[in-house]
Amino acid sequence: GGADSYGYVSASERLRAGALVQHEALADVLPADAAGGATPLGYVPAPHVPSATSPAYPLGLPAQMALASALFGPRAVFYVPFAMGLVLVATCYWLAFRAAGDHTVALAAAAVVAIHPVVFAYAIQAMSDVPATAWYMLAGALLVSERAALAPLAGLAGAASVLTRTALLPGVLALALIPMAAGEKRVARAVAYGAVIAIGIALQGWVQWHLYGHPLAN
Repeated sequence: GGADSYGYVSASERLRAGALVQHEALADVLPADAAGGATPLGYVPAPHVPSATSPAYPLGLPAQMALASALFGPRAVFYVPFAMGLVLVATCYWLAFRAAGDHTVALAAAAVVAIHPVVFAYAIQAMSDVPATAWYMLAGALLVSERAALAPLAGLAGAASVLTRTALLPGVLALALIPMAAGEKRVARAVAYGAVIAIGIALQGWVQWHLYGHPLAN
């Protein structure tokens, strides 16, 4: 699948091994000015460890893949995007049914999502597009439900989307407007959601510091 697929799957293996920053043996036989040639696709040179590399992609999807492989074997990493595609379609069905109150409309909405070219193509590849979207939509759906107990779970889903695609952070923060719009305990729900998101942001910052030498580096 190229740099993306290799980067995600191999990073999941590094997670399971407990060593995200690893020495590249090929660098030992290359001239000093060509050591960068030992960096594989999907990786970048580690800033403070000579001849070592760090994953170039966010670790949300590799973390899911590592869990899947631990539970179901090494091939399970390739089923994670498909499983998250099912979550995405089901979430869109629920949101459409809640809005329209009609199963036919909800099925049509879910079908439109399922056959979208990007969803259809990337749900069967080791890519983060579908998992990140699924986590984001799930966070929104849990907030729309207006149940206070679901706000922290929405925060977990939102944090997972940020850890999967860091660029989703502004959108995840914007989701905090949903509990403020309707339902009981509006402020408490927004705060509970925001508190978990803050933990996710802190975790992402720590990952970036560990891999790239600075919390704001990526």
